[in-house]
Amino acid sequence: MERFADSPDDLPLLKDLKEVVAIARSLPFAPDLWGVQNTYYALLQSVYPDFLHRARQGDAEAQLWVDLFTALGDLLLVRIP
Repeated sequence: MERFADSPDDLPLLKDLKEVVAIARSLPFAPDLWGVQNTYYALLQSVYPDFLHRARQGDAEAQLWVDLFTALGDLLLVRIP
């Protein structure tokens, strides 16, 4: 997650991160994702608004980023306002 925080525009990394968290959530025990959730929330406050704005302006890549980021938030149980 720290690597993604350093390069939040890296779509392949975001996709991989979402897949890893999905796998972690499917395990028969509850993994500790507290640190990942905190980093996600920080990015939600700092980076998400710009990508959302660009997506609303018709930027298809930004829309894909928003979709993946939102899906990651769902997996992390972080509500996006």
